[in-house]
Amino acid sequence: MRVSVLDQVPITEHTATRAEAVQSGLRLAQEAEALGYHRIWFAEHHRSASFASTAPEMMTALALERTERIRVGTGGILLPLYPVQKVIEVMALLGQVHGDRVDAGVGRAALDDPDYGEKIAALVHALGTQHPSGAGEPDGRVWVLGAGGSAAPLAGLVGAGYAHGHFFVPRGGEAATAAYRATATEHGHGAHTVLAVRVITAETHERAQQ
Repeated sequence: MRVSVLDQVPITEHTATRAEAVQSGLRLAQEAEALGYHRIWFAEHHRSASFASTAPEMMTALALERTERIRVGTGGILLPLYPVQKVIEVMALLGQVHGDRVDAGVGRAALDDPDYGEKIAALVHALGTQHPSGAGEPDGRVWVLGAGGSAAPLAGLVGAGYAHGHFFVPRGGEAATAAYRATATEHGHGAHTVLAVRVITAETHERAQQ
């Protein structure tokens, strides 16, 4: 099992401003690399008083420049908000500079987009020519984020990886992952999964529970 980090770049009592939160997120990428984590992704939130990551592709670029080995990516770009060609060009450019360390994670949250599936397919097709499937990663290093429902089979259909947000909706992970794997196998794609869980750490068990 490979352990990774999803950073929402929180604004906390230790990072009182957005600028401090961003710097903390970039330091976290360096620390995660030093500790041997497999990857770090940056989330996307808008008009939030709690989270400072409004542009995960920019956080990814900044973190890539500060690290050497860890995989870095978006977890994820809210694809309904953007033209897919722009997302393709941004993520392809990062891959041209940093090679196989770049992950393109996309999601839609509660946003409606009738072209969502076509956008993901275009992303996989375009980036897959740059980074074919291999080394435990999906074509183009494209991941679809979901919490059950239609995202899992959609990811399997187009050949993307599937990241299940258990921390967001703590149910349905087994069913969603099974649906993803079945659809990926049916359409001749490899199955690549990530499970995102919330973890609390502290010096002692009692402190963590508190």
